[in-house]
Amino acid sequence: PWPQRLDAELRARLDRPVEVINAGFAAGGHTAAVYHAWVHDNGIHFEPDVVVLGLCLNDVHPGIGMLTYPAVQLEPVMGGFSLMLDRIVQVVKQRRVRAMKRDLGKLVDDQTPTWVATRNGLRALRDRLEAADIPLVVFVFPMLSQLEPELYPLRAVHRRVVEFCEREGIRCVDLLPVFLGRDEEELWVHSSDQHANHLGHAIQAEQIQAWLQQQGLLGPR
Repeated sequence: PWPQRLDAELRARLDRPVEVINAGFAAGGHTAAVYHAWVHDNGIHFEPDVVVLGLCLNDVHPGIGMLTYPAVQLEPVMGGFSLMLDRIVQVVKQRRVRAMKRDLGKLVDDQTPTWVATRNGLRALRDRLEAADIPLVVFVFPMLSQLEPELYPLRAVHRRVVEFCEREGIRCVDLLPVFLGRDEEELWVHSSDQHANHLGHAIQAEQIQAWLQQQGLLGPR
């Protein structure tokens, strides 16, 4: 995962002890809506130099999946006499479906319950960390599907997150530009699992490390 890659990146670059704590599941959940309670009760006692939150877009709407287009199922063609033919037809149909332009930003508005809960969670996390003089940075992770600049269907959701953070005084970095134009399947764990693989996590970690260093958030406090 990217926290472990980030730990390795920082150890290689900084001439001092480094520890990156992956607290995602320690918080009793894996969404930005709930992290603040764990930070308030437990995480704050680690006295972190900086708190990095990787925000996935399903923290904004549960209907946003890893795959941004429907998966075409294998179906028998001409009576199913040839599995090879069935698969060829499936691939052709899948390419057509994938090439369709979509706007998934329409799924989300300011009353979307998941997005309301995430906004409240981010505000609470910001307030707790500000009281302890600990920087918070939100990195927005894209879904690794349809990464062609002309096809990516979630730009509006990225903008919604970034604009909210700007209004609330929360540092926010959108990683979408780093991923646009890449081959989606080279970043997947498997064709049936579109989570980021080792390459995707490495890109995330490298970008996070570079941004934190550029902003001077890795020096002694």
